[in-house]
Amino acid sequence: GLLPQIQRAQFELNRLLQIENIVGQHKVEVNANKNFTQTITVPKSRRENTKTGQYVTNCRKCNCTCHANCAFNDDSDKFRCSAMKYGGDPEKAYCSVCSGHCSWRDHVNNNFYYELYEEVEVITLQDLKSRFDTASANKTQAERILEGVNRDLEKECEKILTMTRQVQKSLYRLDEIALKPNPLTELDYYDLQIESLKSEKKLGWEERVAFYQEARKFAETLATAKGATNIDKKADEDIKAWAVKLISNLKQDRKSQNKLNTATLTSRQKNKQESETSVTDFLGETAKNIGDWLSGNNK
Repeated sequence: GLLPQIQRAQFELNRLLQIENIVGQHKVEVNANKNFTQTITVPKSRRENTKTGQYVTNCRKCNCTCHANCAFNDDSDKFRCSAMKYGGDPEKAYCSVCSGHCSWRDHVNNNFYYELYEEVEVITLQDLKSRFDTASANKTQAERILEGVNRDLEKECEKILTMTRQVQKSLYRLDEIALKPNPLTELDYYDLQIESLKSEKKLGWEERVAFYQEARKFAETLATAKGATNIDKKADEDIKAWAVKLISNLKQDRKSQNKLNTATLTSRQKNKQESETSVTDFLGETAKNIGDWLSGNNK
């Protein structure tokens, strides 16, 4: 149940990083309140049919699949679904997966599940203002929008890091129950995600690989500092500070990449101009030679 939520948060993180980049590149237009349009990839969900004998737990309020392979097909038993925080009292059971943490009664078994994907969408300055402008005093419009974007960036990053740790803890616990040695560590989890993204190469995969690579660096640092092979012992309250540092590194990497891309593009344009000049000179010289030859033959 958590893996789709991690994926959704990744998609949202990618969208926010794109917006942050766009606002940074168009500060003059933003501050002048001059409208513009840009395209970004945004997270969407669509319905896919379940297989025969497959039971799911879908949230009717959040329109998402909280458990894609549930053991219970009867809606009256959904409080027993592993996605629910049960605690022995069905009336208090709620979902630990969907964004609203809705009551188990809002969850049903359907003949479909929700699949996450990304789609290209056009955004305008008005979209950014209505969604992110924090209306802070003594700041430009671009600064206010970036403030709102950064707030959401940190929030999504915290979600991913927290849920990733929950997955690792669950796997660790399952391995303890099964008495298996060498459980999957958080570093292993990041490595698997990176390799999977590189292999599939779906839309926006580079940004998500960059995120996991940065997350892995921090996890490795923490593991080394703690003398452990995972960060399970790291206090949960440190996640927020970790998220802030991770986002800062991602932005710095993006800026460096943008500078590299700009330098590469400038170099290519220069080479193209030189090539075009060389071709023009060659054609001009050839035309002159042909003209001289024709003139000589006509004498």
